[in-house]
Amino acid sequence: MHVDAGHDSTVTRKLLTDLGCEWRIQPKGVVIPINHTRRWVVERTNSWYSRGFNFTLSCTERRAVVINALIASMTAIIVIRRLIREAWTSQRWDTRPARRP
Repeated sequence: MHVDAGHDSTVTRKLLTDLGCEWRIQPKGVVIPINHTRRWVVERTNSWYSRGFNFTLSCTERRAVVINALIASMTAIIVIRRLIREAWTSQRWDTRPARRP
């Protein structure tokens, strides 16, 4: 787990060790360039959920089953959109629309 300097404490280190996680915490006071290669995937995915589906920002549903169903359907939509974009650039077919989705 890669954690920001804001989470650098003995409590956090002990919790991650007790959970059996391998962790790397940015030490407080040390300035280093942002390592975008490790965090980009998570931030990009979170932005897909919040940008494409505004109801996730103010979801008041309490039942976990309903929330899990919403997340599963959002994930399916995101994956299908991504597959369509990939197929558009790599595949050719006769009935392909002239406009890119």
